[in-house]
Amino acid sequence: EAKYVAKTLKPLGIKHKTLVWEGDKPKTRLQEAARDARYQLMADYCQSKKITYLFVAHHGNDQIETILFRMAKGTGVDGLVGMRSVQEMDNGLVLVRPLLSVSHDALLDTLRARKIDWIKDPSNENERYARVRIRNIIDVLEKEGLTPERMASLSSRLSSSIDVIDYFIDKEYKNTILYKDTERIEINYNEFLGLPIEAKSRILKQVIADLHPSKKYPARLEDIDRLVVRMGENFKGSTLGGCIFKKKKDVLIVGLEH
Repeated sequence: EAKYVAKTLKPLGIKHKTLVWEGDKPKTRLQEAARDARYQLMADYCQSKKITYLFVAHHGNDQIETILFRMAKGTGVDGLVGMRSVQEMDNGLVLVRPLLSVSHDALLDTLRARKIDWIKDPSNENERYARVRIRNIIDVLEKEGLTPERMASLSSRLSSSIDVIDYFIDKEYKNTILYKDTERIEINYNEFLGLPIEAKSRILKQVIADLHPSKKYPARLEDIDRLVVRMGENFKGSTLGGCIFKKKKDVLIVGLEH
């Protein structure tokens, strides 16, 4: 498949580089591990070549699939945005997805018009994977009006709404903090309790992320929500995401769990 890509690109004057995932492969969660490995390989290559922008070919049907998959896993509002068209990574690389409003069928029509063949990934037919099972219902949803264009529009509106939410949450977070270093954060507990549930969840998520900046997924959203619900005047303490939460008088102390 990689050789075919190189052969197709050569007459177009486009350089091609095949990156190989070396080493042992996991026996479980293989698709997730392969995706992480792909991005790591591409990010490392881009950094070595001083490339700032990495363009990837996710299309509109991939976006619908991603959002439905996240919905099935119980995502919050942030997850419903799906994949962003421009996304800055932690390593400074900028990920660009220019095809998110273009349907899979439109891409195939483009290839047919230019007499370019394409390769079908056999894993896309394997119903062992949840994404494949979800993919199989997208055609039905498209007939009911859930097109890639409409999903792209929804994603854009949600993204704008989340930007507004994050702006206000950042202000509330700073207002409630009494003390902060790399191992401990202290929060005004009474002010914290007076906030809406969604605000409290987002602040706790940020607290955990600030204390564990290197963790990709420090705590699940459902677990954060459950902790928020438990918090009240009689809250004593809890642990979550590698952190210890303790209430001392009117102060919520969050420290690293050792």
